[in-house]
Amino acid sequence: MRLSLFAMPVTVLLAATGAHAGERPMVEVNCEPTDKKLTYMCMFNVMGMKSHKPIDGAEFKVNADMASMPMAHNVPPMRPKPTGKPGSYHGMLELEMVGEWTLKMEFKKPARDVVVKSLTFGPSGTKTDHAGHGDHSKSE
Repeated sequence: MRLSLFAMPVTVLLAATGAHAGERPMVEVNCEPTDKKLTYMCMFNVMGMKSHKPIDGAEFKVNADMASMPMAHNVPPMRPKPTGKPGSYHGMLELEMVGEWTLKMEFKKPARDVVVKSLTFGPSGTKTDHAGHGDHSKSE
């Protein structure tokens, strides 16, 4: 098989674009209680782990699981939406009780990845207890 000279610049351009777009996400989470009991408005600030620059166009879902009772609660996944501010997303999280919850953010874009945060939910908002980063990257 013979490659033409025209194909080479396209290949180089795609490789350079993929490396920039593939930066792993880091997420800051802040959830505030709403007027509805056990419902929180959560803000997700998504940025590159190395560059600390906001990541726009991210697609991810958030699963919540109570740390002390794994898989005992049935909390539907939430898909945060962009706020209009670079790297900022928001969504409503409906829990079944206050306490420590593990949020698992499963990214589809800019690349497949998983970010895990443990938060304590109470009547006055949330407190971050622990942050982790699962390496579940997959190429599509």
